Amino acid sequence: SIQRARTEGKVADIHLSYSEKYQRLFGLIEDTLVEEHVCDHKGFFHENVGMFNYRGTLYIGRKNLCFYATWFGMKLKLIFPMDTITKQVFTIEKRTMEMFTSRNEHHLFTFTTTDDVEHVRSCL
Repeated sequence: SIQRARTEGKVADIHLSYSEKYQRLFGLIEDTLVEEHVCDHKGFFHENVGMFNYRGTLYIGRKNLCFYATWFGMKLKLIFPMDTITKQVFTIEKRTMEMFTSRNEHHLFTFTTTDDVEHVRSCL
């Protein structure tokens, strides 16, 4: 029932499509979800942040590539507009995708299977 589905005064997202959940999670109303894949993320941002590793979900939208993870209550939400991605390197044997952005960021995504990497490559 709706009463059981209420969370903190809001109706839970149980009736939303995957694309609507993606739009709501990242605030990307103008984008549409194409695929999502569970993966590990290692990224180097700026000197004051450094390197870190997270297990989460890579979301491939029509206009953005996004990553979301939670770890001991901390949330990591990354949004990469497609036009800021300058280079992608896929290594199928290692199940990885390296990504470089125009903001001088370097990200490494490691997938569970080689099929996952092949599928992500075909979507991008």
